[in-house]
Order: sequence, then C-alpha cells, then structure tokens
Amino acid sequence: MAQTKERFVIMVGGEMEPEEFLKSYISPDDYLICADSGADWAYQLGFSPSAVVGDFDSVSDEAKAFFRDKGCLFIPYPAEKDWTDTEIAIDHALERGAREIVLTCALGGRVDHEIGNVYLLEKLAKGGVKSKIVSRMHTIFVIEGSAEFKVEEGRTVSLFALTDEATGITTEGLKYPLQNGKLIRGTSLGISNELAADRAYVELKGGRLLAVQVRV
Repeated sequence: MAQTKERFVIMVGGEMEPEEFLKSYISPDDYLICADSGADWAYQLGFSPSAVVGDFDSVSDEAKAFFRDKGCLFIPYPAEKDWTDTEIAIDHALERGAREIVLTCALGGRVDHEIGNVYLLEKLAKGGVKSKIVSRMHTIFVIEGSAEFKVEEGRTVSLFALTDEATGITTEGLKYPLQNGKLIRGTSLGISNELAADRAYVELKGGRLLAVQVRV
C-alpha cells in the first residue's frame, strides 16, 4: 500500500546537523528513513524513524537494538552492493510512493559520498520527484523549467548547469540577473549571486540547473 504521508525525509550518515535545526525542520508527519549510521543521529536526537536501510556496517549496535525494540522496519543489504545506503533509502521512499524527498545529514564527511548525494537529486528530478538537500549551511535542489523560492537573509545563491548547457535562463529577485542567458557546465559564472528581493524566481527553457543556497 502506498504511504499516505506526503514528505519523506532521509537522514544520512554524513555530518550530524545541530539538534535545533533538525527538530525545527523534521515534522512528526514525515516518513523518516535512516540510511545506515544516520540511525545513530536519529537515536542521539530522539527521532523515531519509520525505516532503517543499508548494510549496517557503521550504525551502532545500541541504536539498532533500540529501534528494533520500537518496531522500526529494518531493510538489510549486503556490504558488497552496487548502490550507496542513501540511494537504497531513496529507492525505498519511491517504493512507498514518495513525491517529495528531503535529504539531511547528507553533507560533510567523505567527499565522494557528498558528491554522490548531490547527483541523486538529479536522478530524482529526472523521475519527476521533488527533492533537496538541507543543512544548517546549505539548501541544494534541481531546477527544471522554473522555480520560485525564498532566499533567506545572509545567503548567497549559486546556479550550476547540470547539462552541457542550460539555456534561456531568466532570473528575478537576484542582484546579478540573467535575461535569456546561458550557463555552461564546468564554468563558474553562476556562483555567489545575492538576494535583491523577498523571493527569487528562476526560469530556463532548456537543460537543468543545480541551485545551491549557502548561508555566509
């Protein structure tokens, strides 16, 4: 049966975010999935995940025992596998009918996993699923077609082409605007824009963009 909850949050085993940030962000109505050692962060902060997935090579025995006693769903995978624990968690969310997925504790730690987590946003965008990575310092998401979003005070906004070219880009509400512009993959033209209004709007006619908001 498809999950009735609208938003799925995946707690990854990267750098643990501050307790205040996570508790203000994650709702009891969210379907929380922990990817392997993300269960340790949930255990330490008092969250009760709906599911824990992965090869369980880095999660503590204490957290595993605690969540097993609470009846949490455990989905084990062998250590020698073709996917990261984060991607397995994403696939579980998709199987439950997720149309919006949020990754947290997905930055910091190993750079290869951090880059892989960002690429997973593109996978979800291609499948028509809304997704983002959130942390105290960053909000990262993919833009296809158009997006309107609030840029919090003290944050910069960077835009990167995920395709060879992102074309027909028009922005509003940013200090350095584009009007029917183009960004090329592998260049730094779109880095460190600034808020010039209460909200920002980005539209593009072709390709795909990665948006990175950074609190400075």
